[in-house]
Amino acid sequence: MNSSPQLFRIEPETKKSESIAEVEFSSLGFQERKDIQEWISANPSILGEDLLIIGKEFSGFDKTNERLDLLAVDSDGKLVIIE
Repeated sequence: MNSSPQLFRIEPETKKSESIAEVEFSSLGFQERKDIQEWISANPSILGEDLLIIGKEFSGFDKTNERLDLLAVDSDGKLVIIE
């Protein structure tokens, strides 16, 4: 049995399933910051958790010039960093 994730498309009218090949986002022309980050920001449940996005491209850290892509809060009030 294959334990790796598999994707399927379901045809609503016939209820038949069709296996979908895995592809890289970059091969479809999607970019992390421009596309994927915006999808998550607009719909954080895409990550499978109840999250509230509270910041994008946050760089207000002391002692570093690093930035994080998205900053969120989960349902327990814990900070979640999304890279």
